[in-house]
Amino acid sequence: TVADLKRALALPENTVGYYFLFGNSTLLTWVIRNGDVQLVERPIAVHDVIRLTNQLAVRVTRGAPRNTWQPALSQLYELLLRDLPGADSATDIVVIPEGPLFRVPFSALWDPARQQFLFERTAVRVLMNLSQAVDIVTPQEAPVARANLLSIGEPAVHGAAAAGLQPLVRARVETCRLRQACGG
Repeated sequence: TVADLKRALALPENTVGYYFLFGNSTLLTWVIRNGDVQLVERPIAVHDVIRLTNQLAVRVTRGAPRNTWQPALSQLYELLLRDLPGADSATDIVVIPEGPLFRVPFSALWDPARQQFLFERTAVRVLMNLSQAVDIVTPQEAPVARANLLSIGEPAVHGAAAAGLQPLVRARVETCRLRQACGG
């Protein structure tokens, strides 16, 4: 809503938000930064993004070496972020994707100019909708709830030695610490 967008304009300094929405053979991007919003319209077809995310998914699923992922990650960076205001200077990027953009691993995009992954130079958060961006600005008080915990300190696994499984060193101590921290 317009009210959500206005509240999201108050993102912290050095934080830029990108709200993506596909139009007819265009990608509309609302850039939110420094208390302002700017609409950037670029001729990016949805099928180009789908093609690249499918290429990436196939490589990852087939267990291809990581260096074979880089071309798709680089092309996605160039396509989606290269010319957006604030993409090169933000210390925190908030992305609100749409449609096939939910399949884009934004923090793992490869910036070919800097020869680095996006997460190596900035924090990247992907949100489901604009109202979550508002929560960044004005976080809601969460009710305090007792945590539930299942912890297994020293499991007896029959045949573990034959299977080559090693005991979990200090697992009992960590389990006790977790139980104390959770009030159990």
